[in-house]
Amino acid sequence: MLEKLKHGVGRLLGYDAVEDVGKRKQRRISVKSEDRELDPNSYRRQLVSSGRDLVRNSCAANWACRTHTAHVCNLTFHSRTGQPDLDKRIEELYHWWADRPQNCDVACRHSLPEIYHLLEERAVVDGDCGLLKLADGRIQAVEGDRISDAAIAPTDAQRSKTFYNGVQVDDAGRPIAYNICKRQFDSLAFERAVPAWQLLLHGYFTRFDQLRGITPLAPALNTFADAYEATNFTLAKMKQSALFGLSIFREGSGDLGEDTDGGYNIDLSKGPFVADMEPGDRMEWLESKSPSSEFAAFYKTVISLALKSLYIPACFFNDGDSNYSEQRSKMQMWQVWVESRRNVLRQTLNNLVAWRLGLFVQDKALVLPKGWTLDHLKWEFVGAGLPWLNPVDEVKAATAAIAAGITSPQRVCKQIGEDAGEILAEIAQWNIDRQALGVPAPVYGVLGTPQPIPSPDRVMYLD
Repeated sequence: MLEKLKHGVGRLLGYDAVEDVGKRKQRRISVKSEDRELDPNSYRRQLVSSGRDLVRNSCAANWACRTHTAHVCNLTFHSRTGQPDLDKRIEELYHWWADRPQNCDVACRHSLPEIYHLLEERAVVDGDCGLLKLADGRIQAVEGDRISDAAIAPTDAQRSKTFYNGVQVDDAGRPIAYNICKRQFDSLAFERAVPAWQLLLHGYFTRFDQLRGITPLAPALNTFADAYEATNFTLAKMKQSALFGLSIFREGSGDLGEDTDGGYNIDLSKGPFVADMEPGDRMEWLESKSPSSEFAAFYKTVISLALKSLYIPACFFNDGDSNYSEQRSKMQMWQVWVESRRNVLRQTLNNLVAWRLGLFVQDKALVLPKGWTLDHLKWEFVGAGLPWLNPVDEVKAATAAIAAGITSPQRVCKQIGEDAGEILAEIAQWNIDRQALGVPAPVYGVLGTPQPIPSPDRVMYLD
């Protein structure tokens, strides 16, 4: 009796989430690693295949993926060494390498911006994707499903014991090598194993001991699929109603047709008509209630729920359903997520740039100042900021914030995706050109404040 009492008290003071009260489905108990939860030889392949198929066919899923990628990957490279000549040379070499597919991509198809756009898109859909650094200074993309232990080199039986999901790690969980396979129609064959420093794996990770990335669309795949199927069913119902457009009801028996007395031969494609009905007969138009207002509201709810997997605000998808203040606040919240993903992408790009600049130094294409090493070089991938939705009011607010000393022109420029240094250099050069041509300086002032008109004797004219 005492033991039962202790057990009952223990249940009252414990966690309700672990008690099976019979009111809901009992949760499956599993504390395995994320890679074990998604078995690489079956479930992972199925998840990757489902994601790819959905993005191919669902407009909503395709739009969500490309919207996310377009904002995250909108980056511009800038050298920040503080020495103008050196910064100019580094940017020249970067663009020589990054903007020309033949200098950057081993397949000679994509420039570097296109590569990291595809890299992030593959990470969203497949979970992860790799970039392989080659000795000639170019890179090779390795899609996530090609990093696998499904096809191990037959001459190395020991490798199958140390690789899991295509990754070999040490006791601390640090990747040592990756197993890369090549495609053979619908199967994989072993190609080579590369050291971890040579392959940059970019993906989505949610746990510390996770070896491979998992798509953030995983919880939304079924939701997107349901919306896609519901749309197809609704369209089929609408087409059926349009096809059979008219129903005829007769009090008597008999078939309708040209050879039947009292029949009606009606061709709706010829436009308006008048039917002289027999007594007791009637015609009714088949009217479709699809899509109903309830279905439209439900579809929006389902899509907005699916978009949350990528933190995309629903007002982006449903144009016209929100006002300015709501759109602005949602964009600012979403920008936090976008910037966090940009930081992950920047890690991959910074690794690439450091490696490529090192090769430029080895080839004597880049000469560093005396005593400098690669560690002294600094650069930045500047992301596009939020455009001003109401420029007049937002410029006033930015001007007031700068005047109050709570921000700087550099930070304001960065928020809207501009580079303050470039703007300052352009203004300086413009002033030099203006003075050389004898053009008077413009009159600046606070927005909305009338400015005095220069007197005629102070205005200079060009010959």
